Amino acid sequence: MTNLAYIDTLPETTILFIHGWPLNSTMWWSQINGLEHVARLIAPDLRGFGQSPTTPAEHDIGRYADDLLELLQALGHREPVVVCGMSMGGYVAFEFFRRYPEMVRGLILTATRAQPDDADGKRNRDEAIKRVREHGVNSITSTLPRKLLAPNNMQRNSPLMTALREMLNSNSVAGVANALGAMRDRVDNRPILPYINVPTLVIHGDQDKIVPVQEAIEMSNQIRNAEMIVLPDAGHLVNMEQPQLWNETVERYLARV
Repeated sequence: MTNLAYIDTLPETTILFIHGWPLNSTMWWSQINGLEHVARLIAPDLRGFGQSPTTPAEHDIGRYADDLLELLQALGHREPVVVCGMSMGGYVAFEFFRRYPEMVRGLILTATRAQPDDADGKRNRDEAIKRVREHGVNSITSTLPRKLLAPNNMQRNSPLMTALREMLNSNSVAGVANALGAMRDRVDNRPILPYINVPTLVIHGDQDKIVPVQEAIEMSNQIRNAEMIVLPDAGHLVNMEQPQLWNETVERYLARV
């Protein structure tokens, strides 16, 4: 049985939220508070993040996907769920769909991409792994806010900055390093895009510095019947920067699902 820490709410439709790197389930608090009346919401901490235990051995994106299935089984959940992945969580969502399509009722892909790391990206991951193992998590998280947030949100939204810094510094060295390796070695998800046959919502921030908007548009164009929504005044952490608009977008999507 999996021993992931998780947040769980209850009605009929279930959304499984998968957080990004190097965050944890608390990145979804505005969704937990804003969508609990329309869906059951399950938001785990992936292994090595938040309150979930760290495993010292390296692992891949598939291990995260298997963990999530084990969590659903432990909760007695046998029906398909809407899988919502943000950034790294999107990579896990793709892998969950590839391995367990019968468990996927719909997909919400936010601030994520389908293609794998290129050679430069892999080198950057290796350098980050070395840095975090030698100098700690803060050595790579201290500069992340300006990459993750739209400039206005970084300057004016102090509660968001506080919550973000707490998340960034709460994770273990092993968890952060293992996830970097898992992202470095992830497969190319572009070939499966035309075969995604569940209602899919792609949400992106108009000021995302990590995944360009055009890349997300091209991804959504490869998925049958996908809906693409770009939210204003938001960077990579679009659900945290524009929680009300993000939640309203998801509520409309759930009505379609």
